[in-house]
Amino acid sequence: MHQQSFQIVDELIEAWNRRDLEAALERMDPDCEARPLEATETLHGHDGVAAAFRDWFDAFEEFTIEAKDFSAHGDRVLVAMRQRARGKGSGLEGTRGLATLRRRSRATP
Repeated sequence: MHQQSFQIVDELIEAWNRRDLEAALERMDPDCEARPLEATETLHGHDGVAAAFRDWFDAFEEFTIEAKDFSAHGDRVLVAMRQRARGKGSGLEGTRGLATLRRRSRATP
């Protein structure tokens, strides 16, 4: 079960890195919630997450995520990752490490 959860999160990250919004959303529960570090409110469902993805894609020439480690915690997966980005227009580059906690989707077997 945990390996399947790790694979789903890994596929989500790969879809993000390809900027394939449709594939990323397919790997997320329709009732998902997300709270990006820079957000002032929680994003709800595919529509909320899609809007944030589009904002990031519009703001950054490059934005990639590299998963460093996965660990299972009940129905959740903790992912340690590194994000790299280069801004459109400014060309400024940045890298940050962070962790995210993903809950296993009700739709996931």
